[in-house]
Amino acid sequence: MKIFAPLFLIPFFTMAQFNLTVTVENVTSNDGKISVAVYNSSEGFLKFDKVFKAVSEPSKKGSTEVVLKNLPQG
Repeated sequence: MKIFAPLFLIPFFTMAQFNLTVTVENVTSNDGKISVAVYNSSEGFLKFDKVFKAVSEPSKKGSTEVVLKNLPQG
């Protein structure tokens, strides 16, 4: 029975989601937004209709942190 318990958990490890934290330094103003986009292929890079995930946060003078949540591994 001890062998079957770890085998039962294997599918849950492959479904794990990850977060990516991007810190932008030297932000000069509290006005505006900082936007970060993630692409899943080089062919779609900088094409807005090919964005895999995007997040915007209000800018904070000094540094702004943007977190993209629930990304697949890789």
